[in-house]
Amino acid sequence: MSIPGVDISCDRCDYRGATGVVFGIFKYRTQRGNISLPRDLGWCSSCDSLAPIEETALGTRRKSLEKDLESINNKIEKEKRDLLEKISFFKRIFSSPQLCSETLTELQKQAEWFLSELSSPVLLVDYLCNSREPRCLTCGSDEVYKVPQMPDGLNDFYDDYRVKIPIGMKHPGCGGQLLASTSEVRLNRRFRDRVYDLSGKSIT
Repeated sequence: MSIPGVDISCDRCDYRGATGVVFGIFKYRTQRGNISLPRDLGWCSSCDSLAPIEETALGTRRKSLEKDLESINNKIEKEKRDLLEKISFFKRIFSSPQLCSETLTELQKQAEWFLSELSSPVLLVDYLCNSREPRCLTCGSDEVYKVPQMPDGLNDFYDDYRVKIPIGMKHPGCGGQLLASTSEVRLNRRFRDRVYDLSGKSIT
């Protein structure tokens, strides 16, 4: 996967960082399997650098679960289509074949659980109902805060020059302005799952 990023530098020192730290596959582990981990670009005082941090707003968490449910429902529909294609044309016309597979059954169970937790949370009651301070997804510290959105006007990746634009934040501990510029390198890699418990502590 090729992903463009934004480089961050300081106009007073030689600090270099990048928004690419948030790229990847981040998951929370629950008793019923993994769910997506909402995250944002932040500054971690312990890492003294840009870092991926949890997005702990309750509305964001709920939307993330709803997207997971939508993804599962799409997989269910695909599995049904794949199963239907294996049934002969005449059998489909003259009967109502039952679509069944271990994969379909498991996906339907997952969808039922997500729907249940979204309506009346049990296993995810703390996750969906109690906000907390976010953690750094690199070191686990809660001494973090969100970085402003990247400014408008950044160069296209294919431009032959780069303009550095202030992001509206001073470099902690230095006082210089942090500047954004389109990276000249596209990340081209396969990401491994990064898994955390629901308190934000790394598992794998």
